[in-house]
Amino acid sequence: TQLTQADGAQENFSLDATQQLTYPDGSVRFVDDVVLTVPEQANREHFTGTGTEESSDEAQTSLVVSGDVVLTVADGMVVRTGSAMYESGAGQIIMQRDSASTSLSRAGLEASGRNVVYERNAKAVTLTEAARVRLTGDDTRASVDISAHRAILAQAERYMHFEGGTAIDMDLMAIGADSATMHLGADETSLESLELVQDTIVQSTDPASGLRQMAARETTLVFDGSRSLEQTTLTGDATVELKGKSGGPGSRIGASS
Repeated sequence: TQLTQADGAQENFSLDATQQLTYPDGSVRFVDDVVLTVPEQANREHFTGTGTEESSDEAQTSLVVSGDVVLTVADGMVVRTGSAMYESGAGQIIMQRDSASTSLSRAGLEASGRNVVYERNAKAVTLTEAARVRLTGDDTRASVDISAHRAILAQAERYMHFEGGTAIDMDLMAIGADSATMHLGADETSLESLELVQDTIVQSTDPASGLRQMAARETTLVFDGSRSLEQTTLTGDATVELKGKSGGPGSRIGASS
C-alpha cells in the first residue's frame, strides 16, 4: 500500500506499508513495515523514517510513525526512537521514547535525550531533557563528553548550546558551568572554543600538572586542532589555584579577570 501527498507538482511525502486502515473520521493508519519518505525541497533536507505503524489526521498534515522508529536524514544523522511526529507545516519532527532516551548519531557525534525536536529548516536538534553529547575521539583528538539538562545541536551553524548543570569531561580536564556554548570548526566536530557562564570551574585531572583548578563567573577556553587547551580567559571573581603537597590546595591567585 502506498500513499503520496503532493502540493501541486511538488511531492510533500510518501508512505509505504503492508496494510492501510481508514476510519470514519477520515484518519488513516498504516501498519507493518512502514516507510515514510519526505523528499528534499529548497528549504528542507530529504529524510526517511521506518517503523511498525503510522497514523495521520484527515488533512495529512500531522503524521506519527511509531514502534522502533529509525529516522535517517540526508546529512548522515541517524535517530532511533519510539515515536516520531512529523508536522509538515512547522517543518518539525518531534521524537520521544517512553522508557529510554532517543539516540542520535552521525560522523564524529553521539547524542541522546528526551523529547527531541528536529528543526528541518534550521537543521538543528533540541534535546529538551537529559541531554548527553559525545564528540568521539580519534588518533589525533581526544573525546569530549557533555551532559546538561537541555541542549541545542546546531552543527550546520557550527555551535552547540547546553543549559542547566552542564558538565564536560575531556582530556585531562573536568569542566562545570550553568550553561556552555561550544563553537565548532569546518568539519562540525572540531572544537574551537567553549564559552562558560555562571559558576564556571575548570579542574585539572592531569596528575603531572601543577594546576588544580580555575574558576570565575564566565570562562572562555580556546583549543587547538587536537582539542588541547591553548588559552583560558577568566572574567568576574577569577581564581587560579595550584596544587600543593599531595595534590591538595596550594597557592591561589585571585583577580577580577
